Amino acid sequence: TLLSALVRRGANQGVEQFVDPYHVSTGKLDLWFGQSYLRDALDMTAARNLEGEGYSQKAILDTQALVQSYGGHFLIVLVPTKEEVYRAQTAPLMGSAAIDALAAPRHRMFDFCTAQHLTCFDLLPDLLGQANDGAQVYYPRDLHWNDLGNQVIGAAVLRFLKSAGWIKP
Repeated sequence: TLLSALVRRGANQGVEQFVDPYHVSTGKLDLWFGQSYLRDALDMTAARNLEGEGYSQKAILDTQALVQSYGGHFLIVLVPTKEEVYRAQTAPLMGSAAIDALAAPRHRMFDFCTAQHLTCFDLLPDLLGQANDGAQVYYPRDLHWNDLGNQVIGAAVLRFLKSAGWIKP
């Protein structure tokens, strides 16, 4: 079915939103990026996304209150897009404004966390460190982390939890 849909994608515009229109290959790095699906899902000028942001914020505050009532800790992990992590490679093709638009929800969530005194941890610096070293932390044709990306994220979150005193070293 998937192959059929991809072959017929001109007739099936729904598939087009998942096609990465941009490609960069340098050294060990092989990136496909820029899906319209991701651009639409993260478009903070869209009414539906703004409405969803409000629902999400309420759910986060409710969850924070519940977790605190049990004496627990609540952490919000901010996840950057592949396009943000590899900005040096993606911005020349997509444009800085497009990358900024993809980063907007993460920045808005960070601002929300700050205003509400929530604990947030941004994964961008850890992933960016790997990207700046030329490492591939996302699958080439997928927006998810590969094995290395998962290892980097796991180590970063563990380091954060230890530094916050939420788990024993």
